[in-house]
Amino acid sequence: EGLDLRDIIHHALQSHSRQIQSSELTLMLKLPESCPLTGNKDSLHWMVNNVISNAVKFSPSGDSIRISLLHEEERIILEVENTASYPDDADFDSICEPFTRLSSTTAPGFGLGLAIACRAAERHGGTLVADRGNQGFLVRISL
Repeated sequence: EGLDLRDIIHHALQSHSRQIQSSELTLMLKLPESCPLTGNKDSLHWMVNNVISNAVKFSPSGDSIRISLLHEEERIILEVENTASYPDDADFDSICEPFTRLSSTTAPGFGLGLAIACRAAERHGGTLVADRGNQGFLVRISL
């Protein structure tokens, strides 16, 4: 199905707008005019929503979330970075495994959000990688 990843991102942000406002989070968006792609609408919505939900949930009040969307060669790259801090021994390599949570995590949840996002990226021929970013926690999806 023909979709626009920019629209999916805006939809996810809209669904988290109350929490973004109540936590006084600053959104830094770097999105192109459009970003067409073909895929399963529901799966892509779950993928983007789960990654943005995690960024919102784990960002300290008053901090920022950076969301960028760009093209690298033949790939679409979505990056979501928040300012959450994690211990030096955080195991980012296992973040795509169900029920995996980083050791410093105190927010409610079961550790399924990024696992679902990983599977959705894989079903679309892509990857999801989590790591330390320039500001904190970075999720990079390549489709």
